[in-house]
Formats: sequence, C-alpha cells, structure tokens
Amino acid sequence: MKILTKRAIALCIDASLFGCLFVFCQKLLAQWVTVNTGWIVLLCVPLFFKDLVFRNASIGKKIMGICVLDNKWQIPRMTTMIKRTACMLTYGYVLFLKARFVEGQMLSLFDWERDALKTRVIDKAVLKQLRVEANAMSGSYEANMTQVYNEYLRRIYAT
Repeated sequence: MKILTKRAIALCIDASLFGCLFVFCQKLLAQWVTVNTGWIVLLCVPLFFKDLVFRNASIGKKIMGICVLDNKWQIPRMTTMIKRTACMLTYGYVLFLKARFVEGQMLSLFDWERDALKTRVIDKAVLKQLRVEANAMSGSYEANMTQVYNEYLRRIYAT
C-alpha cells in the first residue's frame, strides 16, 4: 500500500477517535465549558498534539505502521512535531489538493514536507529495507538514507 494511502487511512482513524473523544467530552463537560472559548480549545489541543501520543506518530499512524522521522532519520523533537502538525493540518492539505488535482505531481508534497518541515513520514517495513540498503552503501548514513528514500518515492509517485 502506498504511503499516502496509509497516511489518509491514519488520518481517518485519528479523526474518528478524535470525534468520539470530542463528543464524549462535550457531553461530560457541557455544564462547565462555555461555548465560545472552551470548545475551541477542546477541539484544537488534541489535534495539534496527536503525533506526540507515541512520540513520533499518532494512534492512526501506529495502527497503519508508519512513523514520522526528521532529516537525520531520528525521532523529531517535540517542537518540530507540533510545528509539523500545525502546518500539515493547514497548508499541507492545500498542497496535497494542488499536487493531486492541479499539478499531478505528488512528489512535490513530499519535497515540501522534507524541505520546509524537516520531516518525513515513512512505512516502518520500508524503513527497515531502506536501512539495509543505506548501511551497505559507502558514505554518511543520513545521506544514503535520503538518497534511497527519494529513489523509493520516485519509483512509486513519479509519472
């Protein structure tokens, strides 16, 4: 299954879980939280911290077997994860729609995520395979991983 498909399914899982949590909290806290301020905070806070649940993945990403890594192929810092989530929930979806329906170049979304956010979302099974390839190459591990991952994406998404 392609990584974008897994990411879409993970988003649906996260949104469903979030919706259930939101309705539960809304019923539970209805008498204590005002409509104007409390619900906005209750709505936004879990969304911006969803990828911090398991340090580098949301519940949906964990279920789908994908994770977020930084440009050094490590688990990103907390501030990077929060920035990434905020950007992906806003501008990232605009870029996805543009890449999908206007340009037809899905690689531009991956390039933007890598360059602007300094992160990547990768399938854990693919990560294991690419690590073996990168370790077999001479040179820096980070550069080798970036090279083999970019080649992997090109094979899948280049038209």
